[in-house]
Amino acid sequence: VATDFQGLGTPGIHPYSNYRASSYSLLDSARAAIRNRRYRLAGTVILVGQSQGAGVVVAAAGYAPGYASDLSIRGIVATGAPNLSREAIQSGLASSATDVMVTGAYAMIGYELTRTHPELDARTVFTHEGREIEALVGKTCLFEIMDEVARRNLAPAQTFRPGMLKRLWDTDVELRSFPSLTLAQPLFFGIGAADTAALPMTTLTLVNDLCARGNIVEAHIYQNQDHSRVVNNGAAQAILFARAAIKDGGIAPTCQPAKIIEDK
Repeated sequence: VATDFQGLGTPGIHPYSNYRASSYSLLDSARAAIRNRRYRLAGTVILVGQSQGAGVVVAAAGYAPGYASDLSIRGIVATGAPNLSREAIQSGLASSATDVMVTGAYAMIGYELTRTHPELDARTVFTHEGREIEALVGKTCLFEIMDEVARRNLAPAQTFRPGMLKRLWDTDVELRSFPSLTLAQPLFFGIGAADTAALPMTTLTLVNDLCARGNIVEAHIYQNQDHSRVVNNGAAQAILFARAAIKDGGIAPTCQPAKIIEDK
């Protein structure tokens, strides 16, 4: 099942940074598939996500007890996961990356919030070059935005006016952060050591925070793997984790320190 987030290919704004909205969409998609009898699904659920999706599956696990207690969620698989805890947002850790992918994602956040919050004016949020990037958000995809950002060599500091990026991150924190770091299900994290979008140190901080709260976490660091390649490199371990989670057993926490998997 692949989640269909609102605003992607349909009218309206895609709530890129709104984790409550995306979590509800994810949980609703699982419900819809299970309730459709022609699929004959067992009803057990593993939430799997990469990058934006990785943040969503962690958030959705936190929203599930209140929003979708009917779902039998057995585990969470997250690769290339950003750290969107409230603490990471407020400390600036969540916005510490400067990769072109991140600049493009920040532009999407700015586009969304300047259209849902009248007090945030795009003319004061973005620089002149940033406005040109922002203009692409409503009519193209992230990869094309990233290509243009790379062509112009735009870091966030050249895309947003001083102090504005922090102001964006401080807007609607309760909607754009994980609702809980105490989860009922075991979690798998695949971390690329060469990831410049979801920085390894930020994801490891999240892993350690989850472990400190008593969660069962299996974390793997893949040497020489970047943000995108970590998906395939972590697939074998993620599948083993998912099978064990479905059977409710056999998952050993690897929190302190995270297990190192060498690139082969």
